[in-house]
Parts: sequence; structure tokens; C-alpha cells
Amino acid sequence: MALLFFQKTIFTPLYGLNFKALQKRKHIYCDKPLAVNYQEAEEIVAHLDQTGVITQMAMNYRFFPATIRAKELIDEGRLGKVISFQVSYLHSGSVDPGKPLGWKQEKRFGGGVLLDLGSHVLDLIYYFLGEFSAVFAETQILYAKRPDQEGKMVEVTAEDAVYMILKLKNGATGMAAASKIATGTEDELRFELYGTKGALRFNLMQPNWLEYFDQTQPETPFGGFRGFTKIECGQKYEKPGGVFPSPKVAIGWTRAHVHSLYNFLQCVDAGIPAAPSLYEGAYIQYIMEKVAEAAQKQKWITLS
Repeated sequence: MALLFFQKTIFTPLYGLNFKALQKRKHIYCDKPLAVNYQEAEEIVAHLDQTGVITQMAMNYRFFPATIRAKELIDEGRLGKVISFQVSYLHSGSVDPGKPLGWKQEKRFGGGVLLDLGSHVLDLIYYFLGEFSAVFAETQILYAKRPDQEGKMVEVTAEDAVYMILKLKNGATGMAAASKIATGTEDELRFELYGTKGALRFNLMQPNWLEYFDQTQPETPFGGFRGFTKIECGQKYEKPGGVFPSPKVAIGWTRAHVHSLYNFLQCVDAGIPAAPSLYEGAYIQYIMEKVAEAAQKQKWITLS
């Protein structure tokens, strides 16, 4: 993967280069996951306090107007106490048994759907609702063997799907999934959040819209105004980050990545902390490790 170098800034997803960047006191924009395992993540963040650099993880799904608006509604108390949630990220690329293994499907390179798509799922839950208290999980490998890049059949070691039950410190309990064997899906990141005063729904395949249900609206004959409302989020970013493209045009997948970068560079320019930081990336790495442990031991894992 190519590295982009800016003044006093290194853009990198690589473990070793994170250390070199910290040693040279470079600001870091890092792809997910932060590292292959939590031990590596701990080693990275242990050096952060000594450097004073600005860091950000490329958790780009935080940066759609729809997800930013969802966070606002939650923080405003529009959902009340969140009771439950369902969050999933679904692909179908690994349903084909003849698809050759890439590095994302090899455990020795940090592969597996948990680190790839699951990192986004867990980060969104954390972003919306806070820290986790306990996890239970099951992983799935669809085919025991697949062809490698040379066509030789080899054993598959990394999971194609992970299914999770998650308890949060705020009392909410929910389900989450990440899969590359969800037949018929393309790039479906979905979330549903249910609270005592309201609910939210989103699907990445319709990224212009956030759906909001207001439980405080009265039930009246013929329905009144009760029901899910589609909030037109589109590309309605705050200025100056939303000047171009026009807020009136449809949004696409790349736009959230652009706004994630904009957020990082804006923070570097202003000299203020960015979010999600490498500390948050390390926390998600910790949760992923506990999810993997729960799946391996087939039991609930309580988190610190």
C-alpha cells in the first residue's frame, strides 16, 4: 500500500511505520485495524503520551452526515434510554468457493472478517453508545479449503463471518454481525437502535437517508404523524467542509473517507485532538480480541 507524506504527517496503516512516525513526532492517520493484535496496539499507544502528536483512525463510517446526525440525536436524548441495537456489515464476495485467498483471508496477516468489517461495526456501536461490558460470539468458515493465488488448495484459517451478542456499560444489549458470505449483499452496513423515546435506522446502500422514529408522537386515528421519518442527510456537512460537492447532490461511499481526512487535517491545522484517535483504535482492537476469545472458548467474556 502506498504511503502519502504530508508536512509533519505520515499516512500509514502499518504497525512498524506507526512506531517510526511516533519516534519522529509525526501526526498519524492510520487505517483500521490499528494492529494485528491487542499487544501490538498497546505497544503503539504506550508511546503516544510521550509524543503529543495528533492521531486519527480511518473509521470513515463515522463521517457520513447520516451517522453524524444519528450521533446528535442520541446525544440530545431523542432515543431516551437505548434498550437494544442491531448492527451488521454484510458482503458476499466469499460465497464463491473458487475465489482465491487474499491477505484479508489469511490469519497470519491479520486477516478475517472480524478485523476487516467487524472493526467498523464495533466502532459504530462504541461511537453511538459507549463502552462494552461483555461479549459472546460465534465465527464461521464457509469452506475448509480455498485456492491460493497460485491455484493450490490450502486450508482456510480466517473466518468468513462473525456473529456477536454484546452488552454495553449503559445497560443496552444487542446483536452485531460481519460477514463476507451474506449472499446477495454488496456493501451493506446497517444499524438499528431502539430506545425508550425513539429509534434510528440506516443502510449504507441508501446513504442519503437516516430514519428516525419519535415515540413521543401520539397515536391518533389514521396515524397522525407517528412513524419512521426519513431525514434527508445527503451531503449536508457543515461549512467549510461541505461546500463542494453541493449539499444538494447524492452522497457516495468515497465522500465519508474524504470528510474523515478533512477532520484529521483540520485538527492538525488547529493543533487539537482528532477522533477517533489511536487510543480508540486500540480499544476496538481490545474488543475484537475478546470477541475472538469468546468465539474460541464458546462462553461469555466479561470486559474490564
